Amino acid sequence: MSIESLTPRQKEIFDFIVDYKAEKQSSPSFREIGKRFGIGSPNGVACHLNALEKKGLITRFPGEARGIKVNVDLPENKSPILEALDKGFAVHISNGRKGFIASLSRMNPNEPAVIAFGDTFRNCIADIAEKLKPF
Repeated sequence: MSIESLTPRQKEIFDFIVDYKAEKQSSPSFREIGKRFGIGSPNGVACHLNALEKKGLITRFPGEARGIKVNVDLPENKSPILEALDKGFAVHISNGRKGFIASLSRMNPNEPAVIAFGDTFRNCIADIAEKLKPF
């Protein structure tokens, strides 16, 4: 199945899992997912994860802490961050109160810096990719 087949809520939860893994290099816990989406019981979280697993987008490993694997093929292209580094940019990404901000700068002060924003890590990376196109 594809991401397009998700309900809006399933997509929000799936995106949260992907973003969490990108930022922290591990999966979120049931409690973290529940807290983020206002789901009070672990069973409620499990229902959403079961739906994502049934659609083939994740695999869960019962009994394993943070045992969620994302089953999405990554594009063969380089990540926007690697592209920025290849183009001679220094990249700094930080997490603020309103989301993520990335600053890309070069050693030459005559060349413009690039600033990217996103409410999630994934959106910030997408903004980097979009802003690097002219370079």
